[in-house]
Amino acid sequence: MRCAALVFSLAPLVIPAVASATEPYCVDNPAVIYCNDFEAGTLDGIEAGPRATLVTAASGEPTFEGDGSVLADFSPPYNADAEFGVRFPGVERVYTRFYMRFDDSWDAPMHHFYAIHGDRADNQWSCHGDAGCRPNGELCLSGTTVDTRVVVDGELPGQPFFYTYHPDMNCDPGDSCANYANPQEICDGCAAKGLPCESGLECCWGENIDIDDTSVSLVANTWYAVETMVAANTPGGGDGEMSLWIDGQLVGNRGGIRWRDDPSLLLNHFIVWNYYPETQGPHRVWFDDLVISTEPIGLFGGVGGTEGGGDVGSGGAPEGGGDASGNTADSGASTAGGDGGGISAGASEGGSSGSSAAEGEGGGCGCRSGGAPRLWLWVLPVIGLARRRSRAQGGAADGHRAAARAS
Repeated sequence: MRCAALVFSLAPLVIPAVASATEPYCVDNPAVIYCNDFEAGTLDGIEAGPRATLVTAASGEPTFEGDGSVLADFSPPYNADAEFGVRFPGVERVYTRFYMRFDDSWDAPMHHFYAIHGDRADNQWSCHGDAGCRPNGELCLSGTTVDTRVVVDGELPGQPFFYTYHPDMNCDPGDSCANYANPQEICDGCAAKGLPCESGLECCWGENIDIDDTSVSLVANTWYAVETMVAANTPGGGDGEMSLWIDGQLVGNRGGIRWRDDPSLLLNHFIVWNYYPETQGPHRVWFDDLVISTEPIGLFGGVGGTEGGGDVGSGGAPEGGGDASGNTADSGASTAGGDGGGISAGASEGGSSGSSAAEGEGGGCGCRSGGAPRLWLWVLPVIGLARRRSRAQGGAADGHRAAARAS
C-alpha cells in the first residue's frame, strides 16, 4: 500500500452515512459509516477514477442485486484510472464489505486490490509515498492491503492474502537489497520523508501474510462477498488485528501487530487500489452493495451483521442471514477503452507469507512516481454482496443466483 509521493492537499470529503441503500443492515444503524447499493445511480460520497463508473443491468452489465453496480475497467497502459475510495472520520476498528466479480479475461493475480489504513489528520497522504521505508508508528497507521496470488493452476485472480507495513516487520538488509536496488538511495529517500534507516541500510517492501483457509481461490464470473476488518493497536502495543471473510466465512485472522505509537492515528481511509500495472489487455471487475461500519456487517439481507453478535477477534464470522434476490444479467464481454498516459509501473513482490517482498526498481505497490494524486483517488470501497465461494462453471446451488454466476 505504500505508494510514491502522493502530495495533494484536499479538504476531506463530506460523506453521507447512507448514500443510497435498501439493505436492512444500513437502515437506522448508528454503526454505519457509509452504505451504497448503487440503485439510485449515484456515487455520493465517492470520488472515482474515470474508469470506475456506474453501470446498470439494463445495459447488460452484471450486478449482484438490483439494477446498479460499479465497473472498474482496466485498459493498458495502466494509469490508475480504475481506482476509487472513501475517507471517513477516524475510528479504532472498521469493517468494510462489498460484492465483487472478475470477468474471464483475468490471466494474472491482482497486484494490489484494496486497502484500509489511517492517514494523519494533518496529512491525508501520510500513508502514501513511503515504499521501501520502515514505518515509525507516528506518520501512518498502515493497516492492511489485500492482494491475490495463484495457488491453483487456472484459478484467477487466485487466493487473497494480507500485505502490510508495520514498525516490527522484517526488511531486506542492505546487502540483500543491493541485489535489486540501491539501499543507500532508498534510505536517503526514507530519511527525507521522516523515516530514516535507524538500524542500518535496509529496504522494506511490506510483509505478505497468508490467510488461514488455504482452500480459498477466487475465480472469474462469480460474485463474492468480501468483508475485511482492521482494528488499530493500543498505541505502542502489539494488539492490532485484521480479518478477512469470503461469503460470510472467516478465512483469515491475524493479530499481534503494532502499527501505531501515536494515539491520534485512527483508521480513516478505504481505497480500492485496483493496482495492476502488468496488464497486457482489458480486464474488468464489478462491485456492488458497499458498506463501511464500525461493527460486523455480514451478508446482504441480514440484519445486525454477525449472527449472535460477538467480536471478530473471538472468532465471530459474519453470517448475516438472508440472501440477495434478483441477480441480474451477465455480460462477459470485456471492453477496451481509454489509454491514460503511463504512471510508474510496479515490479513483482516475490515474498511469501511472513517474508518481506522485494518491490525493487519498477515499483511494487500501487505506487505513483511523483506528481499529485487525482481527486478521485479517494473513491470508496464498493463492497459487494454475499455468496458462498463457487467455481465459475459449477452449478448454482441457489436458483435465484444462477443468472449472476458463470457465463
